[in-house]
Amino acid sequence: MRLLMTVVLFSVALCTAAYGADEALPGQAADALSKAVRYLTEKISVGGGYLGSYKIDLATGEFVDQWGEGHATKDQNWTQPPGNPSVGMAYLRAWEATGDEQYLDAAVQVAKSLVFGQLECGGWDYIVDHSRAGEVNWFYRHNAASTDPKLAGGRNQATFDDNVSQHATRLLMAVDQALVDYAVPEAVRGLRHDPTDLEFRLISAEHSRKGDVWENARTGAAVAWEDVLAASEVVFRGSDLVPLGRLSASRALQNVQIPFRFLPERQEAFSDFTAEHVERIIAVVLDGQCLFAPVIKTRIPGVGVIDMQGAGQVIGKYGEDWEAIHDAALYALQFILNAQFDHGGWPQRFPLSTRGYSRYSTFNDNSIADCIDVMMIAWRQYGDQTYYDAILKAAQFIIDAQLPEPQATWAQQYDEEMRPGWARRFEPPAACAGESTGVMRTLIKIAEYTGDEKYIEPLPAAFDWYDRSELSKITGKDKGKWARFYELGTNKPLYFTRGTYLLTYDDSDMPTHYAFKGAWSTKSVRDAYAAIQEKGLAQYIEDRKRKPLSAEAKRRRAEGMEEQVQGIIAAQSAVGYWAKGDMIDMQTFERNIQTLATYLRMVNDR
Repeated sequence: MRLLMTVVLFSVALCTAAYGADEALPGQAADALSKAVRYLTEKISVGGGYLGSYKIDLATGEFVDQWGEGHATKDQNWTQPPGNPSVGMAYLRAWEATGDEQYLDAAVQVAKSLVFGQLECGGWDYIVDHSRAGEVNWFYRHNAASTDPKLAGGRNQATFDDNVSQHATRLLMAVDQALVDYAVPEAVRGLRHDPTDLEFRLISAEHSRKGDVWENARTGAAVAWEDVLAASEVVFRGSDLVPLGRLSASRALQNVQIPFRFLPERQEAFSDFTAEHVERIIAVVLDGQCLFAPVIKTRIPGVGVIDMQGAGQVIGKYGEDWEAIHDAALYALQFILNAQFDHGGWPQRFPLSTRGYSRYSTFNDNSIADCIDVMMIAWRQYGDQTYYDAILKAAQFIIDAQLPEPQATWAQQYDEEMRPGWARRFEPPAACAGESTGVMRTLIKIAEYTGDEKYIEPLPAAFDWYDRSELSKITGKDKGKWARFYELGTNKPLYFTRGTYLLTYDDSDMPTHYAFKGAWSTKSVRDAYAAIQEKGLAQYIEDRKRKPLSAEAKRRRAEGMEEQVQGIIAAQSAVGYWAKGDMIDMQTFERNIQTLATYLRMVNDR
């Protein structure tokens, strides 16, 4: 026994030593993360937001010049990733990893910068400008009620190109949800995924309630909640519910709504029960605490909302900010719904121009895919059926937009008549290998989201087109590559000449600013399709659900990240930035903040 205990203790010591090879690293990583975010918020942020890159004074850390996609003024933020919303997402990861309000504060400031720059139409342009000139050049929503005509005369057309309006909306939704989560007790947050501990209790007829005070129904004398609880009867349990999936809030985070939906086989029982007990009180109880205790006035269906009045914990700090952010998120979502064509596609820009390719339904740069992704997040978060319906409309558009055999793939953009159309002078109407891989991945994602196999039915014909259209099978060279564009009808690869942009079949003198050839492999889509065929869509969906990591798995992952984290810390300046010469790139900050946050999340077992 002593020998066995010695071996066990020796093994434990080895494990501890392996994990504790750099015991100071978690603290150093936390310091580096805090220092980086403090530097950004104190030295770089303008109006709460950011651009893409900066030239800095190495002595002070202050920026002296700045760029988005191109040169920008010091008062501007850049909405296109890896700009402003992407920085906010990195801050949220840091908040989730540490629980340090510094990072939630920073994410809220980014969201507020987007609220400032939201156009009156509801979306965003590439730039948010906090200067007076910016408020004249753009018609911002916050100026909609202004009596100054100059503030209502600027640009008011938002873009879906390059994930601009979509990612801004994602960030607002994410901060909205983070603030709701922060405002409610941890036990209540857990109900989103596991409502098992909820109880629906029928309150004894001898008890009544006035506000938060329980009384004897006959005498009016105060009664302790513990006595009310003891006299009540559990009539339904959380195990009768479908996982709730989301929380919402109202009135400056003072009220928190918890949606509930009974399992199909229990909905009728709940409905019948409430019909039989009209004028009785039914209390929703969690861990002995009453969340909600309505008087049953009529039959209640097996779905509804639990309204926790006064549940918010941080009203004073974030309440007004939350209302503005929440309102802007819903306004942006309505903008995306308004922009969707009846046939299900989305234009590149909205409101529509009077002419030009920005009116066309656009797959280029994943514009439609990003709109669908936002609708998916919105449906999960807010539960509004119109968001789900928009997903189905867009999915049908993708099916309808598939080109006929023998080119059963997709064009890059479609005109008002659903025909492939010209965009820029080097973007012809054509079968497009460059964008179709993304379209196919979107179909897999929609099938997984909806549980409907009809959305993967277009894929085999598209696979066949890719197999036949690899350049080596047409020209005898460029094995493993495809042309971006193929001529409609002939399926010949299309190119353009450098400088003159003449359409040609010759690839010897192509412009270099655009990928006219690429290794647009369909392997990941084929693998997903094969897995669905092998195990069925339902099992594929089940297998794809994110499983929580065990404490041991988190420990191993943290160990595996130590060298990378040490490199990030070593490369950081004393005041908190990462620079190449006198230039800092926000993408580097985002990547390093995300890495440090992931490491700390593993270490903290969050």
